[in-house]
Amino acid sequence: MKLLVLGVVMAAVGSSGRLEAQRQPGTGYMSSWEVDRPDLQDWQDAWNVQDIGTLSELYSEDAMLFFTDRPLIGRAAIHEYFEGVAADIAGFSMGMTDFQVSGRMARMVGTYAYQVYDNGRFMVRVEGPYVASFVRKDGHWEIRAQMFQKPFPG
Repeated sequence: MKLLVLGVVMAAVGSSGRLEAQRQPGTGYMSSWEVDRPDLQDWQDAWNVQDIGTLSELYSEDAMLFFTDRPLIGRAAIHEYFEGVAADIAGFSMGMTDFQVSGRMARMVGTYAYQVYDNGRFMVRVEGPYVASFVRKDGHWEIRAQMFQKPFPG
């Protein structure tokens, strides 16, 4: 797997002591992040070892996930969906092309890719753009909404 280095601009704290909006355009695969930023590296890592419990915990209780023709709403529904498709999807990678954070909210836009398997055999590679929004809760970031252009199978 190719890994491209991702340049990241740290979120700046203004003179008022509050987090100011920051934007980071760029390309590449997720690599390292600062503590005060949302992180999809944990999402990618949990998916690639099929740790659906850890993956689900990255979402807020009322999160929305758009992988199918209808949104999945709530952490439990997202967990159930991921359990159903995990065996068919491998090699998930995510890149970032745009990032913005302001206070308790953040937005990330990028590309993703994964491979679909059937009975352990590679069938097709799926790629496309995604958008994710985050909320800061109790000192950490949770995924509030996530939309992928092409749906997962199932």
